[in-house]
Amino acid sequence: MISYKENLHKFYRHECPDFIPDMRRDFSRVNYAFGKYESHPPMGENGYDGYGVYWFFEPKNRAHMPLQDPKTGKYVMTMDDIENWRDFIHFPDPDDFDWEAHVEEDMQGVDTENKLVTVSFSHGMFERLHSLMGMEDGAMCLLAYPDETLDFFNALADFKCKVMEKIAKYYPKVELIELSDDWGHQNSAFFSVDTWNELFRPGMTKMFKTAKDLGLILQLHSCGRWEKIIPAAVDAGLEHWTSSQAVNDIPTIIKKFGDRLTMIGGCDVPEIQLPGMNLEWMRQIVSKRLDLILPGGCIIPFGNSSTPFFRAAVEAEVAERADYYQKPENRILPH
Repeated sequence: MISYKENLHKFYRHECPDFIPDMRRDFSRVNYAFGKYESHPPMGENGYDGYGVYWFFEPKNRAHMPLQDPKTGKYVMTMDDIENWRDFIHFPDPDDFDWEAHVEEDMQGVDTENKLVTVSFSHGMFERLHSLMGMEDGAMCLLAYPDETLDFFNALADFKCKVMEKIAKYYPKVELIELSDDWGHQNSAFFSVDTWNELFRPGMTKMFKTAKDLGLILQLHSCGRWEKIIPAAVDAGLEHWTSSQAVNDIPTIIKKFGDRLTMIGGCDVPEIQLPGMNLEWMRQIVSKRLDLILPGGCIIPFGNSSTPFFRAAVEAEVAERADYYQKPENRILPH
């Protein structure tokens, strides 16, 4: 049997893997020192990132939320400040950081032989924008100050491309970079396709191209229902999407883009939230879903731990399908 890493290589080359990959088992993450500037505090802790954004840890959802600074009652900036955003935001120069001094410590405990090595790129364009000024101002900023917002987005993309180059140079075992930028809520995207094309596309295209030129996989972590943007995003260079939630029409997306878009997720259908749920019932729901989305091998099923029985059901059903892709009929993408 090929290794977990080799199996993922096939998946990320848009080939059908030999067996169903596992998000928790098959990846090994590097917490690289320079990345702490952009990251929120560790799980369970409140605090600030390098931009001065205050992050509050919500224990129920086990997630951080950007809030007003409890010391001042304000965000880092307001919507109107975007006209002079350089007075508030100063990107650190990757050239001024001693990367070599941290590599050995950062790579300790990372399984480079059997697993795909990844780093997290933290917050992308929209997440960074609204973390600085709040969701309301961040959303309005896209429409009220499009030129200034585009300038900020492009500068952020340039900064992240420089960081990619450093990662490729000093962490050669890293193969995948995950960029987090949630573009949707439960019912739709936060912005229109036209707004995405105007403001997001230039920077995203540059990041996709930079990663590809460096031999890196750039995977977008983006929650919510933003399926209407997917055709434009794929055209701009998106190849890998995680947190592909079932509020999107995943079966149709697989039919249209399964030969050039990998996904992680796809199992969180509304039925998993029904009252009176138990493991047996959950497994039946998950099993039906897997039969629908697994053919062709372009998606890694995922179950979170916040919904009772969900993770256990996904893991159990995947385990029962250990030889799933050994059957020729399961290796064919639906059309």
